[in-house]
Amino acid sequence: MRIRPGAAWPGNLLFGQGMVETPKHPLAPGSATGANDPHRKTQRYPHREAVKFREPYGFEGMTVDIGAGGIGVEVPIPLSPGDAVVLEIFDGHAIVLGTVRWVRPGPLGFRAGIQFTEQDWSIIARIQALRGLKA
Repeated sequence: MRIRPGAAWPGNLLFGQGMVETPKHPLAPGSATGANDPHRKTQRYPHREAVKFREPYGFEGMTVDIGAGGIGVEVPIPLSPGDAVVLEIFDGHAIVLGTVRWVRPGPLGFRAGIQFTEQDWSIIARIQALRGLKA
């Protein structure tokens, strides 16, 4: 499957530019985090970049890891588990909807786990593209 620039993805992700193909397999073996975590439905992959929390929050944080089902972030203020969030990732080229699942103290103030509203494997394709890998 491919997504056109600016088109809504049948899931929870919108891309502002470029074509992204849904991968046939995840990233390289051993590059995932949480592979043995019984609470996680999909693997996460280390990924560091700024993430913008849209209103009502209106602040920025930093990603720790990301996968088709969610994202780990470091944030300056505590979020509340159960809160719905709208995030801008990939330099604002993707909008993601999710729910805060957990929060704990972290290096930049707090660390939080956010579960996406729907799993979206195109996120893995985007990470592969950023790393220069083929799907």
